[in-house]
Amino acid sequence: MGLLRGLLPVKKNNFAAIGAGFLVGYKFFFNGNIGLRAYVDSNFNFSGIEHCKLTKCETEWTNSFNDVAINIDLLWNFINLTNFSHGIALGVGPQFVFWNKKITFLEDSTLKVSAVFNIAYRLIYTKSRLAAEIGVKLPTSNQITYIDPNAKMNIVSRQFYLRFTGYF
Repeated sequence: MGLLRGLLPVKKNNFAAIGAGFLVGYKFFFNGNIGLRAYVDSNFNFSGIEHCKLTKCETEWTNSFNDVAINIDLLWNFINLTNFSHGIALGVGPQFVFWNKKITFLEDSTLKVSAVFNIAYRLIYTKSRLAAEIGVKLPTSNQITYIDPNAKMNIVSRQFYLRFTGYF
């Protein structure tokens, strides 16, 4: 791809994706403050993709990519009270990202494998065992390069994503 980069015009597609997903896992605390969590999560992400043909450009909302990750997080509750706890989660794991063929113009969906790092703030209501978490996931391999039918080299990148999770 390095040789083609000098020969073809390059277009960078940075877009905001809206997604929904689910996670299934198990957490174990060694004591009241420190624990581990292992889980599998899957996200379905939608975004507006711009398709241009000659002089006309259209934006189409489509399922841009899906990802599946297997994560292990270190949990630390730094405030433990009778009604609620506050804590943080730090983790890492492999992530499998399936890019939609509408984005890459390839015949099949494209699979990228990378490591993903995450950090999150946790708030746990101890009586009902309900919890909320807001975090950031940082993928290490975050872009895909392809050539569209108009002979332009396109680079689609995903720098990070915010995640809000509610669980019980």
